[in-house]
Amino acid sequence: MKLAELIRALNRLKVQTGSLACFGCGYDHNCSTQGCRLIREAVEKLCAMEWIDTKVELPQDDVAVLTIVSGKPCENITLVSVPCTGAYSESEGWMIDEFLTWKNPQVSYWMPIPEMPEVE
Repeated sequence: MKLAELIRALNRLKVQTGSLACFGCGYDHNCSTQGCRLIREAVEKLCAMEWIDTKVELPQDDVAVLTIVSGKPCENITLVSVPCTGAYSESEGWMIDEFLTWKNPQVSYWMPIPEMPEVE
């Protein structure tokens, strides 16, 4: 099952599980009104792992994200759909960390950077 199909299926389930006899997961006690909390959280995590089309949505201003970028950052370098880190600014446009002087990079997709792992 592809990620988008899984998210759609979980979205349908998170509402429907409110009518099932829930034995309790210990996370929530109002599943009958909001649906299963575990499924809602799974949907949120899975959605954060998808590439987002820049034509559909842009990230918050000046927040570091992963990008898929194309273009010529330098005279002798041409990139085609290369993953890079960067940020978007309404006033400045896209800024790519690997090529800070690059003017008008063509960013087609972005996604949030995952949280750092907890170190014990």
